[in-house]
Amino acid sequence: MTRRLAARVLAAILTLVTIGAMVGLVLGFDGLPFAVAEIAAIAGLFALDRLALPIVDRWDRGADGEEHVGAVLDDLRPAGWMAIHDANLGRGNVDYILIGTGGILTVETKSHPGRISVARIDQRWLRQAYAEAKAVERLADHEVTPLLVFSRAYLVRPVSRQRGVTVLPARMLAGHLERRAAQLSGREVASIHGRLSAALG
Repeated sequence: MTRRLAARVLAAILTLVTIGAMVGLVLGFDGLPFAVAEIAAIAGLFALDRLALPIVDRWDRGADGEEHVGAVLDDLRPAGWMAIHDANLGRGNVDYILIGTGGILTVETKSHPGRISVARIDQRWLRQAYAEAKAVERLADHEVTPLLVFSRAYLVRPVSRQRGVTVLPARMLAGHLERRAAQLSGREVASIHGRLSAALG
């Protein structure tokens, strides 16, 4: 998604520059039509800078945050944790579904930087994480624990539970998973992973 939007922004910039150059070549570089074309191009570039580029930047940061959390999860494979990345639920996606002896978890990642007080976490993020877990729970026919993981932020209280969602920074994710009590056998882990992978395409 980020690459596609970035490509569209670049194409729009090139189109504006090309139109300005063509108007200049055809009608001359000192006439009123060229001045109007240049003003339109400048206005278009300004709009792209104010509207499209911040969106690209946010999506790029989000993708980097997901990759960072994904690397943490991949390191847990030897410990028996199996991950499904970017699972499409039809009406949105789950960044990660984790299946291991410690149970089934969904991971919603946020890449917001800086200091974040857990008391001020956006309630929409909590509702999103909880809804994702419930959707996967219906598919898995097993309890699913939702996690909201911050890849870059400093959380004032590192681990908390809010509205049924566990909130924590990425640096504490591996330890959190390792401390979970066993709920599933190795055979159940493989079976649920296979069933969810097939159901989610």
